[in-house]
Amino acid sequence: MLTISVHQQPVTLFPFTGLPAQPGGPGAEGSAVNVALSARSSDAAWLRAFHAVVPPLLARFWPQIRVSQHSADTHRRDPLAHCKSAPARQR
Repeated sequence: MLTISVHQQPVTLFPFTGLPAQPGGPGAEGSAVNVALSARSSDAAWLRAFHAVVPPLLARFWPQIRVSQHSADTHRRDPLAHCKSAPARQR
């Protein structure tokens, strides 16, 4: 399993996990890719990060099943985070 997460920089958001230097738990190193965006990141920043990281990783990993959740802490209306992405951009 591979988890790719594009999210707000964890040093500014509880629970302070998801740093790029955290590539997965013990025995699962390399199973997580964390792309941390600065607070107040825009649609353009989210799209650049997504296109730079996700398609190449999926091409290399070649999963049989893909599960996708969009608009968590990068959504502009998330009450806990500060990013500015709109759901329409994440489709």
